[in-house]
Amino acid sequence: MPALVPAQHNRELRLFKCRLDEHHARLYLSLRNSILRLWTRNPLVAVTREEAAQCTKDRRYQALALIAHEWLAKHGYINFGCLEQPMIRGVPTPAQSWRQRTVVIIGGGVAGLSCARQLYGLFHQYVDQWARRKRERLPRILVLEGRNRVGGRIYSHPLRHQQPGSLPHGLSNTAELGAQIITGFDHGNPLDAVVRGQLALEYHLMTDNMTLYDYDGTIINEDQDTKMQDLFNDIMEVASEHPLSWKPAVKVPTSDGERTTLAAANEQAEPQKPYLFPGLANGIRPKLDADGDTHAPSLGSLMDELVAKFQRERNLTAKDLRILNWHFANLEYGNAVNVANLSLGGWDQDSGNEFEGQHSMVLGGYNQLVRGLLQQPFPMDVRSSQIVKEIQYTTDESIKQEGGSKGRVVCANGTSYDADHIVSTLPLGVLKYGDVSFQPPVPAWKRATLRRLGFGVLNKVVLVFPECFWPPERDMFGLCNQTTSVPNSLHQNHYSRHRGRFFLFWNCLKSTGRPMLTALMAGDSAFDTETSGPVSPYRTPTSLGHSSKASASGASTPLSSSPPPDTTEASLISSCTATLATMFRLPAPPKPVEAVITRWKSDPFSRGVYSYLGTDAQPGDYDSMAQRVGNLHFAGEATCGTHPATVHGAFISGLRAASEVIEQVLGPIDGTDALPPQL
Repeated sequence: MPALVPAQHNRELRLFKCRLDEHHARLYLSLRNSILRLWTRNPLVAVTREEAAQCTKDRRYQALALIAHEWLAKHGYINFGCLEQPMIRGVPTPAQSWRQRTVVIIGGGVAGLSCARQLYGLFHQYVDQWARRKRERLPRILVLEGRNRVGGRIYSHPLRHQQPGSLPHGLSNTAELGAQIITGFDHGNPLDAVVRGQLALEYHLMTDNMTLYDYDGTIINEDQDTKMQDLFNDIMEVASEHPLSWKPAVKVPTSDGERTTLAAANEQAEPQKPYLFPGLANGIRPKLDADGDTHAPSLGSLMDELVAKFQRERNLTAKDLRILNWHFANLEYGNAVNVANLSLGGWDQDSGNEFEGQHSMVLGGYNQLVRGLLQQPFPMDVRSSQIVKEIQYTTDESIKQEGGSKGRVVCANGTSYDADHIVSTLPLGVLKYGDVSFQPPVPAWKRATLRRLGFGVLNKVVLVFPECFWPPERDMFGLCNQTTSVPNSLHQNHYSRHRGRFFLFWNCLKSTGRPMLTALMAGDSAFDTETSGPVSPYRTPTSLGHSSKASASGASTPLSSSPPPDTTEASLISSCTATLATMFRLPAPPKPVEAVITRWKSDPFSRGVYSYLGTDAQPGDYDSMAQRVGNLHFAGEATCGTHPATVHGAFISGLRAASEVIEQVLGPIDGTDALPPQL
């Protein structure tokens, strides 16, 4: 749900072909926010046009209220999610001879399902425009999914041994192998309307009561942890104020919390503070390759240099470094890659857009959100096991010349689907790998953006035990890892390889009903999990036009000489249980009754978990990934610059893609005639 704010969204300004004076702007905003309040108070029921018109008692303003309602509905700020759309009376019965368009959505994850559900809703809300203006039947919507299940990177894996009665309402015992945490419902998260307002899913609110353990099982002193956390925050502040850092976009009050463009922000931003460590600036500069292309330094290179500086000044101990590197691992968890691969300029480009409120886990599985989008208020047409190999689309130039748009989606099994509009929600990793070709090849600017953006990995070791041997009231436990090559090392580069190994355990007892711990593998450890041999993070080949796979470019090597760990399934389980025995002072490693290990990079339908800004990334790359090409639209977390790497970002991107499709067919909203005369 969008926040209720007094200012206009920049896209709203295009409603009116003239600049609004203060009187009309205040009038429009008052009506728009009144409609928003109706929706936020009860997202179980769609806000009708009649209700929107009743937001003003003056008939002169009702046309303006209807324009506001149409803009909010078509852009996904009201009437979205799993709800029945109101019936429109007096609509002509469509004839069988009328044209029926087809929209094909590739991908049955949250982005694809939210787009499909939103299109269903919009088509029914504006059925009169299809019948009277277009003389067409409502378009057909088809979702193609390569897996034999929907949900994408949401995967609530049912446990082999179910324990009836362990969760309320007969919910199943599941392990979250993909997305797991809702990062706050408050201040605009659209999942609030769906998860709590429409589906009424039960959830466990997490508390920030983590206990941090050292590698030998001793609990880290709170004062020492706070000291290192403050030092980490100082390092990140220096990084955010580095001369090469992109100036953060100024957050303006808009209806959905989006910010201005970076270019506009640079004009509005306050003068930068003096650089805190000017001596470091000379050593952290862009580099040119043989072709003259700029390669900016990484966030990790600056962070390591700052650690060395502080180490000289403050005599940091090995324990200090272990704690500090736990915070490094936590940052790598948020970005799904080692900090050495992150953009120094834009690593925090989405800062300030976070939703508020406690983090939470859905009881019985996050896939209940997926099932709701799929089934409510009626089932959608989803074709599973349809592995897309080629997307044929129509460019804008061809649309103008031929007076229409046509496309085709070709699957590996030989099946093809004709489409008037195509929405690709394929994960960025799949696009980068080149399993899907595009005809014609997408423009060079889209291919360049794809090369610059990174797609990272986060893996999990999920262990189910016969009983709980950890403090059940704690939602999480942290682990500071020892270096393996040089124990108690005072060299920062010795910590990079292993700091993300089991660095965080989530206690899933309350959300699953079973004694379950989920260990996270972040940074290099996440990549090492994919194979028993050493695997370093790299940018995979790019092919947005040709299906042949090029050689990997931009490959990185581990920053330390630490040997790769044994990551066979048995070894990972043994290592994880031994770690737990040390942390909780158990006489022997606990024996799990069930264990699941993820390897998301090896999954051909995802090739990783979520996107990040690589060292060559440029401002606006997320927006470039989102930009349509002809009748080919794009959605997914990697197209949502304000909320990348999140489920709600994927959901928002689906709403945005749906609004693009509806505008391409019905045309933009013109609010010029709705402006009443001034009083």
